[in-house]
Amino acid sequence: MHSSYHFGKTLDLVLKFEIAAFLGCTILIALYPSIFRYNLQLSFKGFFIALAGAIIAYALVLVLNEHKNFNRDIKLFHRGVIGRPLFFKFFWYPLLVSVPEELLFRLVLPSIILITTRDYFVSAVFSSLLFGAAHIRKGVTTLIPIFAFAIGLIFVFVLFASDNNILTPILAHLIFTILRVSKFGRD
Repeated sequence: MHSSYHFGKTLDLVLKFEIAAFLGCTILIALYPSIFRYNLQLSFKGFFIALAGAIIAYALVLVLNEHKNFNRDIKLFHRGVIGRPLFFKFFWYPLLVSVPEELLFRLVLPSIILITTRDYFVSAVFSSLLFGAAHIRKGVTTLIPIFAFAIGLIFVFVLFASDNNILTPILAHLIFTILRVSKFGRD
């Protein structure tokens, strides 16, 4: 669930969900380490892959922002961060969204799907579909979930291009969220 669709107290509730997702993923990874294939050694190559993924995702936002409904939805998407302190907007919020979502949608769910299907492509597409579905909200057009699906595919590619370094899509998502908030989360 992407917390920036919500405002005020609801944002805080969804951030609690993000924290619960983080804790759940961390426990699963700790209990069943052999299921999850990842590394935690971010290289310069990984940094640049993350940066490229964030820029591609942000460019997609800028292109879609020309569409009237997407523009309205993306502004609604960021109402929950407007009026918040800068430290929250540009540190806590991006961190609390990026880490749990990448652990859940790029590591835990794809690994579980991979166990059952043994197909990386199916795993990547299905986890990205779930990421898109997690962005369905009342009052928001289907552009946001479709956009989230595309972003999910970009971040899966970032993960694969970095030799399954989970820090790379986390960093890409973090940079992407900071860029989005800087454009759409202003007072």
